[in-house]
Formats: sequence, C-alpha cells, structure tokens
Amino acid sequence: MIRIFKTMIPFQIILFLCLTVLSPAYADTEKSEKQLPELKEPFELGVEYLWPTSLDRRIQTTAVNVLWRYGYYNDLLVSVYSGLTMNYAWGNSIRKDLNGWETEYSNSAFGIGPLLHFRWVPVSLDNLTFSMDANGGFIFHNKEFPAGGDLYNFIWRIGPSIQYTLEDKNALIFGFRLMHVSNGQGATRDNPAYNAAGIGLHVSRHF
Repeated sequence: MIRIFKTMIPFQIILFLCLTVLSPAYADTEKSEKQLPELKEPFELGVEYLWPTSLDRRIQTTAVNVLWRYGYYNDLLVSVYSGLTMNYAWGNSIRKDLNGWETEYSNSAFGIGPLLHFRWVPVSLDNLTFSMDANGGFIFHNKEFPAGGDLYNFIWRIGPSIQYTLEDKNALIFGFRLMHVSNGQGATRDNPAYNAAGIGLHVSRHF
C-alpha cells in the first residue's frame, strides 16, 4: 500500500497543478462557446478498441469513456474534460519468472478510474473539425494486471480525431489512439507495462 501511495504522488501533483492553473480560464465559458459554437460538446460517451503493438505484450483492450467538458482555453483552442474510463483487457504476456526463464502468462482484468482529457482543435471547416486529443488517468483493476503487476495502473492515450457536427449540435468523433499502460515503478519486474494502438468512436451531445 505504501508503494502504491508513493507511486501515485507525482500524478496527483500534476493533476492538481493542471486543475489549479486552468481553472481561471473557465470563468467565461459562455463567451467562449458563443465565439466557437462548433466546439459545443460538453458531454461525450465513447467506445475504443486497442490492439497490442509488441509481441511480448499481446494484450487487447476495450474501453468505454464518459467525458464532461467543464472548461475552454480560448486563446489556445483547447477544451478540457473530466471523466471516467472503464476498461476490459485480455491477452498474453511474456516475462521472466523468478528463475530467469521467459514464461508466457495469461491476462484478463476489468478496470475503472478517473480521467483528465485535453482536446486541441486547430482546424474547423463548416461541420468538420480536426483535433489532437490526449488524456491521462489511473485505473483500479479487479485483480493484479498484467500478470506480475499491481491492482492499479496509470493510463495515457494520445492521437488525432475528426469530428462531424450534426444540425442539432450533436456530433460524432472518430479518433486514432496510442496508449501506454504502466504502474509507474520503472523498468523492473514489478512493472509489466504495455503499449497499444486503436480506434474509437465518441458521441457528443450539447444540453
């Protein structure tokens, strides 16, 4: 438990600083939305599928993300969301056992945790917008995951997105993502980190 707490401290500090620094920019949200109506997307529900990118970590991931936009950085064209991610991951991984032999392990786990999401929209063309998305958070699993890991992991995702806005201000967002999952304990046996790439579809709704 102490090891988990120490590992989470840097992420907690970064998250606190992000929220503290960005909060003043959100006071005039109504003005920002009037200037850029195409960015009205305060609530999103989406699904993602990510496939493994390395032979020794053949782990697939499906994710359901719930995001709520609570602020907009007008000068930088950046929206900030808070949310929740729910993941199910499964597959095989290869790592050395206590005797130094490479052994294949089976992995599967369900996880859930908070998420902080950033979206930069440099290009808007009528109903189409092109953005770069990035998010980070931590997930608590129902078992140690991957094999030899812990009950928690940090998760980072980044990639481009294309958004199509409908006439009723709802929108469809299609994106490509690169993902890194790690428990933050460095390049050790206790950190069976893995990478993945995938696609996702989000539905955005303005209330």
